Amino acid sequence: VLGIKVKIMLPYGNKEGTGAKKPLPDHISIVQPKDETPIVNPYSEAKERKVEPLPQQIGHPQQLPPQQQQPPIQPGAPANYPY
Repeated sequence: VLGIKVKIMLPYGNKEGTGAKKPLPDHISIVQPKDETPIVNPYSEAKERKVEPLPQQIGHPQQLPPQQQQPPIQPGAPANYPY
């Protein structure tokens, strides 16, 4: 026995009272575009910039961990092997 479901899809009939209560999802309605005002001159709108704190304002240098310096790479030596 196979479990097969069959659903009868009636067309959408809002005015007649018959058919489906909701329109089918594949229904496409084309709407006329709204009238646009013609652009005479190009313009730009200024937007507010988000102020980000500078690194000096985030924390004092005493609170930051010290950075380690890597030894200089010797000429001819592979870069991934420390000497």
